[in-house]
Amino acid sequence: ILDDLHGLLKTPWRRLHWRMSAQGRLHARLHRRDGHACRICGAMGQRLELHHLTPERTTRPDDPSALISVCVSCHQQLHSQAQEILILPR
Repeated sequence: ILDDLHGLLKTPWRRLHWRMSAQGRLHARLHRRDGHACRICGAMGQRLELHHLTPERTTRPDDPSALISVCVSCHQQLHSQAQEILILPR
């Protein structure tokens, strides 16, 4: 029982730590910029990730102009297909 309680207490702290981290703040800012919607399919209410429009080695990894918010499904498609995909306007 103590292990279960300890696990439950750690989860909110981990979430808070992520939101307070520089990377967590970047994600929150860019998801807000993109209207909390996937820039590929427009889905809202989904877990969003950030996708690099240009290879990370050619830009700063935290350059907002090189990042878009995408849902998990679209992110997987972006990395599995070589074809171009239309990005919705903000």
